[in-house]
Amino acid sequence: MSTDFFRNIAKLFSANVIAGVVGLAFYPVLTRLYEPADFGLLSLFSSIVGVLVILSTADLQYAIMLPKDNSQANAVAHNALICTVCVVAVTLLSGIFAKPIANLFNAEGLAKIWWLIPIMVLICAVWNIANYHFTRNKSFSYISAYLLTQGTLIPVFKLIFALAGATVGGLIYGSVAGAAIAVCAVMLTAITRNKITLIPSSALERKQALHTFRRFPIFSLPRSVINNLSSNIPSLLLTPFFGLAPIGLFSIGLTFGFRPVNMLENSVYQVFFQQISQSVNQRQPIMPTIRKFVRYTLLILAPLTIAGLLLLSYLTGWLLGNEWVETGHYLRILLPWLVTSLFVAPICFLSDIFQKQPQALGFEILLISCRIIGMAIGIWTDNFSLSVLGYSIGGAIAITAQFIWYMTLAKSYDSSLTED
Repeated sequence: MSTDFFRNIAKLFSANVIAGVVGLAFYPVLTRLYEPADFGLLSLFSSIVGVLVILSTADLQYAIMLPKDNSQANAVAHNALICTVCVVAVTLLSGIFAKPIANLFNAEGLAKIWWLIPIMVLICAVWNIANYHFTRNKSFSYISAYLLTQGTLIPVFKLIFALAGATVGGLIYGSVAGAAIAVCAVMLTAITRNKITLIPSSALERKQALHTFRRFPIFSLPRSVINNLSSNIPSLLLTPFFGLAPIGLFSIGLTFGFRPVNMLENSVYQVFFQQISQSVNQRQPIMPTIRKFVRYTLLILAPLTIAGLLLLSYLTGWLLGNEWVETGHYLRILLPWLVTSLFVAPICFLSDIFQKQPQALGFEILLISCRIIGMAIGIWTDNFSLSVLGYSIGGAIAITAQFIWYMTLAKSYDSSLTED
């Protein structure tokens, strides 16, 4: 691996770590100001937004990385922006059904903050498109700046709203305000420094780009929607049966477990995607890089997993308050899924690079099916912990199968180089 590779990973990882540590540092205060149900509402809000964000770009942001010339990448980005405008408009109109939707989820507060959903969708979609533009051009400093800014602002705003007495919806107001300011600041800076150019593309260029990368909206989009639903299915499926409070306890456990994992995943993923895309374009082998990643990940994970199993239940009660002791229990249950995901998430772009979106969609269907079956057992027995365990074990099984497939793809590509 090149020096630039490690430098870029370090740049993104350090930004992720700082943002993550700042965010987590606020939780001992926030959990004493907000109720578990408030965090449950935030989890439900985030789950709905997550699905809509994916639909808003039609998954075309990933295709920004692949064209050899910048004009085609520019046209891909414009197609994604057009899709975003359409989805945001539809989401605005859906506000007339906010109360029936809130009743469906047994979450009355959802109707009161529904108007924030299209705003958050727009913010996140614009950033997703810009993020891959920066990655394509190795402008990792802007990604780091965004991570640091939003990672700091969001918990600060959550605290401000709580101190102002706006505990109902305050977590959501803080999330939207922090994300909006971070995106605007980074985008304006990038535009003034010509790191993002506002050059328009013609209808013909957009049509050609859409045809070239049509597999993304046809196959990659359903895969991403299912993947997102799979990750957020506890909030969407379990809230109507168990209410917002258990979901709030679970969501905090997920935050403390997944955020550190996500820091590493995102940092490695961004740089991996750029480097391996470049290697494939230049017909260079990729397995040596992937093998090193797997070895280093194993060395880091083994001691952390053991420590997590032994200490998590004690630490959460001490850190967050006695009301949140159960969060540590859920976090331990989630460890099988968290550990296996660390091996797969950083290399999941391989299906896009090798145009294997239909097969990747099949694995996502397998993943969500395993998780739904696992959670259904808990719903049937009226046992929330058993639902969480089913979600975790089902995810670990499906992700392991997916990892084997990704390794097979990489090996097949390297083998093809020796045959040329």
